[in-house]
Amino acid sequence: MIGLQVLYYFGSAVLMAAAGSALLLPPLRSGAAERMYTGLILAFAAKMIIGVAAMVLAWKVLHWSPRGVTIGMVTAYLAALAATTTAALVTIQRGRS
Repeated sequence: MIGLQVLYYFGSAVLMAAAGSALLLPPLRSGAAERMYTGLILAFAAKMIIGVAAMVLAWKVLHWSPRGVTIGMVTAYLAALAATTTAALVTIQRGRS
């Protein structure tokens, strides 16, 4: 059961990171500042919606413990945030060189 939960949270983190990167990286590549902030807000909103949906699914449908779901999803969100931030920094660095 623990292995299934770890895979579930890992999949959630990958999905959140992919959605955040897909919404944030195109404005960064084009260099349009006003689109950059819009992409940042959309990436944040998409990650939150996916995270809350995954949390509700695990808690209400799969009947996992609320404490475990909270710890797992917060960890997954932080991992997705780190992955999206790293992707954005790499994109900015490549644009400068």
